[in-house]
Amino acid sequence: MFEEVVPVRARVPSKMAITPNMMKKTFVDAGVSLRRFAKKVWNFDFDSLVKGDVAGARFQVYFENKPLSFKVYRSDTGDGRHFRLSLDASLVGRTSLSLGDIMLFDTDPQGRAILTIERNSGSRANSLTPGKSSQLSNSKGTQALVFRTEGEILRHEAWERTRCKSAAKIVKQLEMQRVGRLRCHGCGTEPLKAYGVEVIEAHHRVPLSELKESRIPNPSDFDLLCPSCHRAIHRLVPPNLATLRAVFKRQRR
Repeated sequence: MFEEVVPVRARVPSKMAITPNMMKKTFVDAGVSLRRFAKKVWNFDFDSLVKGDVAGARFQVYFENKPLSFKVYRSDTGDGRHFRLSLDASLVGRTSLSLGDIMLFDTDPQGRAILTIERNSGSRANSLTPGKSSQLSNSKGTQALVFRTEGEILRHEAWERTRCKSAAKIVKQLEMQRVGRLRCHGCGTEPLKAYGVEVIEAHHRVPLSELKESRIPNPSDFDLLCPSCHRAIHRLVPPNLATLRAVFKRQRR
């Protein structure tokens, strides 16, 4: 068996660029890739951070060949599964971090942790150029929502976990054999009956991001959910069927 080689690099934020909300709250989700990076480069496990301790832990990187430290701490919300990278004045000031930017962590030939900033096209979209973007203001006259330029072609390189493409189809076939219909295990909706189309999706009971190694999935690893419940469950803590059903139970009271 070949040993999986995990690249020593991280992207923060993991799926987008720095937003106004992140700058306002002065933190960003550290993400899975930075967690792996910390374990590989600094031999530090984020799980050792104390929930709610804003002092957190500080790490050193090199930015433009000069040492720079930043802080990661554990959220005190929910079950403390979320880790935050502090966007404090020191980090923002030294890197000139701004809206639309992305932080990229890597190692140099000497094994040092380095930080580079990708000045994303999102920064260009923040300027309200006629024909490029427009905005809606709230009652106080400050910017609330912004339409940004879209349709640009950008090249991104990323590492991602593989998925078994046939898993959802197999799980749905087994469900049809067992009960003769496909309904949402969360809200109970039968999309085919309600909308005339079958849109049931397979939800991983254990997120792929939490797997320690690759595996062959089993039908018991999935719940079947409608698109709305599937999106909602990933925003709940913990993201499982019991939490989702508890929400519906509270609403019925």
